[in-house]
Amino acid sequence: MYRNYRSFLDGTATVFDEAINMVKYELHYFNLRGRGEVCRLLFAAADREYTDTRIEQADWPKLKPKFPQQTLPVLTIDGKTQVSQSLAIARYLAREFKMDGGSSLQAVVCG
Repeated sequence: MYRNYRSFLDGTATVFDEAINMVKYELHYFNLRGRGEVCRLLFAAADREYTDTRIEQADWPKLKPKFPQQTLPVLTIDGKTQVSQSLAIARYLAREFKMDGGSSLQAVVCG
């Protein structure tokens, strides 16, 4: 569960590497690209594992009340915290994966 196996072998892995990889993510979105695709691309670019839960349109009416704001996409973090709104999720993931720049100015320009 290290960011990469080589850092484990050469001893450069840190506690941070272990801690960040212990977080379990689950992205809930419809079985299409749309607003959830940016989040999927961030996971792919960061080479991070996550559960991609794809919801079929026919199932949405019965599942809708279980989600905050009754909208998708929703990111579930460690099975507890649910974050809705695609841009809020994308900003969170970019920050967690160190993809938001090194300063506030770079974060604004990148985001």
